[in-house]
Amino acid sequence: MTNGGGAILEEWENEFPDYWMYLVLHGYFEDYAPLKPFIQIVINFGRKLGEKATMIVPMKGAYDSTRCSVLGLSWEPEMLQELDRTRDPYILVIRKPLAAFRPDEDEYIIMQFPEAISNTPKYIEILDEIWREINAGNDIFAWKFESRKKVTGKFLQRLFEAIKAKPGVFGFSINLKRVFTGR
Repeated sequence: MTNGGGAILEEWENEFPDYWMYLVLHGYFEDYAPLKPFIQIVINFGRKLGEKATMIVPMKGAYDSTRCSVLGLSWEPEMLQELDRTRDPYILVIRKPLAAFRPDEDEYIIMQFPEAISNTPKYIEILDEIWREINAGNDIFAWKFESRKKVTGKFLQRLFEAIKAKPGVFGFSINLKRVFTGR
């Protein structure tokens, strides 16, 4: 492992949860009251995941620093541009802490939350379904490779249709609004 603190991370590598999830919010959302219910459902999702994942939600005043830490990684130019331009909240899902993560080498998922304020109730359903997948021991990184024909269940079918995978890139993104709207 690299990226500072590598020796410590190597020593404890097997102690980590299955997933590290980072909620990334644009600094414009600091003190924006209508977003608070969405942030709370993400916090509740993190609690529900328990030991299977660590959910990192930036504290008030740290939205931009968290976002800058994520944007400062070695992203493919197209992905960096997409992440930099979005004002929508998203969750970066990785298998190791951010300090050890390299997007040009490691798997990742970007869970996008367009219209997080107006669609908060729908995102509760989606996060609950994601929790069910993780709790059942299913590897959510396998979603990129699953055949849509093999998928059973309405939720997973819609989820696969919302996945945007780029050839040659280690990660993929999911526009979670498409899961419940179909668009």
